[in-house]
Amino acid sequence: MKAWSASPSKYVQEAMRNLETYLDKQGKGLRLPKRAMAPWQNDYVLQLDDTPELGAEMISHYQSLVGILHWMVHLGRVDVIVEVSILASHTAMPHEGNLLAA
Repeated sequence: MKAWSASPSKYVQEAMRNLETYLDKQGKGLRLPKRAMAPWQNDYVLQLDDTPELGAEMISHYQSLVGILHWMVHLGRVDVIVEVSILASHTAMPHEGNLLAA
């Protein structure tokens, strides 16, 4: 019997590659930062986000990103658990700012 497994770093690398491909297809010029010093910008307050609400397709994408982030926490990235939990609390009606934070 064969067991399928992937290392946590491979999972994160593949998730980032998939997200970069998705962003390229959107054609909006969004790029992931090469290096981040914090989970999101220091001046961003998710609870005060007043950007437009996402459409149905982008809500689904946002929920998928939050799910990927949850897996990253389970794989050992516990340093972002608070931020992921806050993002998850906005899955019912996320805004553009929530998506950019994710």
